[in-house]
Amino acid sequence: MHFRKFLLPVSWLYGMIMSMRNFFYDKRIFSSKEFEVPVICVGNLSVGGTGKTPHVEYIIQLLNDRVIATLSRGYGRKSKGYLIAGPNMTSETIGDEPAQYALKFPHIIVAVGEERVHAIENLQSQFPGLDAIIMDDGFQHRSVKPGLSVLLTDYSLLFTKDFLLPAGNLREGRNGYKRADLIIVTKCPALSENEKQNIIPEISPVKTQKVLFSRMVYDALVPFRNENHGIDIQQLKEYDVFLLTGIANPKNLVEFLKQKSYHLYEIKFPDHHVFSKNDLQMVKRKFDNIVAQKKIIVTTFKDFTRLKKENLQELIHDLPFYYLPVKVEFDEMDKKIFEEKILNYVGKN
Repeated sequence: MHFRKFLLPVSWLYGMIMSMRNFFYDKRIFSSKEFEVPVICVGNLSVGGTGKTPHVEYIIQLLNDRVIATLSRGYGRKSKGYLIAGPNMTSETIGDEPAQYALKFPHIIVAVGEERVHAIENLQSQFPGLDAIIMDDGFQHRSVKPGLSVLLTDYSLLFTKDFLLPAGNLREGRNGYKRADLIIVTKCPALSENEKQNIIPEISPVKTQKVLFSRMVYDALVPFRNENHGIDIQQLKEYDVFLLTGIANPKNLVEFLKQKSYHLYEIKFPDHHVFSKNDLQMVKRKFDNIVAQKKIIVTTFKDFTRLKKENLQELIHDLPFYYLPVKVEFDEMDKKIFEEKILNYVGKN
């Protein structure tokens, strides 16, 4: 990380460009379109790793009785333009997160499109009964003016302590947080009320904003193959775990598995990595070299969606692959504030 500080001059130039862009939107020189359908934006100031996907899933489950759509860019997909996820689509077709939403929540509409305004117009036209659109990772897409913006920031690296790209991870200046309605500090350890109250002044919310705190909770491991049994978290202490990831920030997951497993081995690929046969052959070699009575390969659900490719199944079939489900939890008061904010907004429209 330290070498990136030498890139600060480039960050200042990038910051000037982003500040000018935001100024033009703030002064309505560039137009932002509002929509009749409720649009909830979930995003970051940084380039990922804040736990955005489980927070989107929390909102999906909260609005389970409504007709809702998710809208993503579909990062890493091979297709272009506006698409609705179908039953045979994969992460290569629609991107990692949309593939995950489509697999987990087959009853919702999952859309992708680089041009968010165009995509929302298409969704409204195709699905006139739509109750809400969750715009995934749309905080910097200012051509759309959402009715409700949720900004996420990682507890271990608050946006207030970060720098602009490329010296840091921020996509825009720290002042961008003022556009949010809710700010959620994510991936928190157990925090007392006093500890929370010490963090809030650092974020310096404006009067209309609420700062909430969430944590990641892991559930029993799910086998890739139906003939294998799930593994309870408490049983992990009996296993050597080989962790395979291709996500932005697996730090919390690594720390969790270090505490829960007998031994932990790790191989980390870049975010949105497209797994190949060579990758799986390397994983198999490393896994075979682990001397243990009980050993398994663990990955995330997001990685699971990318490992479902047909050309990988022969290799995967011979290995004990599991994914570790993750969900978001809030303390009771923050849960009440968050859910009421979402439900009141969607209910008013």
